[in-house]
Amino acid sequence: MKMVMKGIESTFKAAENAFSKISKDNMQLQLTAMLVLLKRATPKDTGFASGSWHIEGSFPRFRVRNDASYIEYLNNGSSKQAPAFFIEHIALRFGKPVGAVVTVEPSNPGSR
Repeated sequence: MKMVMKGIESTFKAAENAFSKISKDNMQLQLTAMLVLLKRATPKDTGFASGSWHIEGSFPRFRVRNDASYIEYLNNGSSKQAPAFFIEHIALRFGKPVGAVVTVEPSNPGSR
């Protein structure tokens, strides 16, 4: 007995595309949720640091950044409004990192 199935490749391709879209949409929701939590958890004096969270790039290669030059000090516990390493605590709730969770880049001259 021989069975011939037609259209199986296109069916699998359509399923793969649907899964990819679901994954991308889910990742966007997860990133949005992470940004909300980071903004809420960031200590506030002027609101500059909490307002400086943004996403660079797009799925699947993206970075969550904060351009406030003093975010490192806030993350190290300089404010009583948030515990030390609050960024790592929040990021690790959303999955296993690829590389370091937090990296510090030199700040731009003239940035706050």
